[in-house]
Amino acid sequence: MSSEYKPAYSFEETSDKATFVLVIDELSVERKITKMFKKKPANATIYDKEIGSQSLNVAIRFNQPQKVYRFQIKRLPTAVNVEKSKLEFEDGRIIITLVKMENEAWKVFSDTDFETIHLVKN
Repeated sequence: MSSEYKPAYSFEETSDKATFVLVIDELSVERKITKMFKKKPANATIYDKEIGSQSLNVAIRFNQPQKVYRFQIKRLPTAVNVEKSKLEFEDGRIIITLVKMENEAWKVFSDTDFETIHLVKN
């Protein structure tokens, strides 16, 4: 049976993008021979990868030991462009870049939106 954990993360934003960097020390990556020669997890599999216009759910599963890291946001402050948003992998990190539909800072929502408080003030 696997245990589920929330990874440590950092948050940065510009007027048109929001970036989350998930820190998972045991993650190692390798380059796969594909059209884009992208980096992929070498010692884990992507369990969930759902980027919606107003939500986010990313989970990665490690086999040794059986462990699942899940980063989930049920309601983003503003809509994001799903097609332009991306997920990238580096050793020890997952980088989630969300492209905002509106050039509005998410920090202004942190005073009134419970979930946003935890996004920007981590």
